[in-house]
Amino acid sequence: MKHKKNKALKKYLHDVKKGYHGNYKSKKLFIEQLKDSLTTYTKENTDYTYEDLQLTFGNPQELSTFSEIPSKTATVKKAFRRITVFSIITVSIFLIVHTAKYFYGKWDYSRGYDIEIQGAPDEIDNNINPFTHETDPPAIKTYNFGTDYAK
Repeated sequence: MKHKKNKALKKYLHDVKKGYHGNYKSKKLFIEQLKDSLTTYTKENTDYTYEDLQLTFGNPQELSTFSEIPSKTATVKKAFRRITVFSIITVSIFLIVHTAKYFYGKWDYSRGYDIEIQGAPDEIDNNINPFTHETDPPAIKTYNFGTDYAK
């Protein structure tokens, strides 16, 4: 007779698990608590059936709907975590892009600069700044596109 009782208990637990649709952690906690309650009940009532379990603990489908109501704090925590993770990822991408642009600019500047001279190759440039009207220091390297690249 014990085999038949054990079968009713297993079927009841199976039906509760099958009907539960929710968070894995809360489901696991709920099933553990239900198992403890069922173990206590079955020790006290040795002559039980599946219907007795339903009358005492409730319909398996009803049990799963009562237990899966999420608390407000859990929902708020979950939303806060998502917003935090999204913000951290967005800020990280922003920082990576701008850091890369900054270092690329530094690297590009470290290679020196080129000055393009427009005009005839035989013209003399006094290197006068058109804004300050003063003589600028000579450029590191100058290119005259009429002659330097034609070689």
